[in-house]
Amino acid sequence: HTADSQDQRHRTVPGSRPLLSRTVPGAPDVIEPELIQSDPAAHRLFEDAIADQWQARTALLELGASPEVALYVLPNALTVRFEESGTLLDLLHKWTMRSCLNAQWEIWRASMDEIEQVRAVHPALMEHVGPPCVVRNGLARPRCTEGSHFCGVPVWRSFPEVERRI
Repeated sequence: HTADSQDQRHRTVPGSRPLLSRTVPGAPDVIEPELIQSDPAAHRLFEDAIADQWQARTALLELGASPEVALYVLPNALTVRFEESGTLLDLLHKWTMRSCLNAQWEIWRASMDEIEQVRAVHPALMEHVGPPCVVRNGLARPRCTEGSHFCGVPVWRSFPEVERRI
């Protein structure tokens, strides 16, 4: 859900978003933040909270609430699955902006997944795709366009094999 909200900023890359009230699965389908995954106590708390939210949604539906109203108890971690398509130029812009380590985690992860999928089919086409520091490497200085917000990681040396740390 959060990544989809970020993704909609790239309006030149159309996507058919599903009607969320009609596509929420019966069982929890969420993206768990890495920091929570790495801590057993936080992970259990997260799982319990997600289960409670799904049960609350089910209870609301059983009480006669509309599917649209029942959505309000679900988390921002809800997975929204859809396909999008666009011109290579528009996708390149999105991937350049959103594969930077300074991008919000959710849209960064989604963009990296997209880059990996295209790279598997067209590796030569994707050789120079990545965040601004990868695109500008050897062509312009400074490599990073973030100025004082440079992440400190020399991503251009190993992209797409980068480890994002919080």
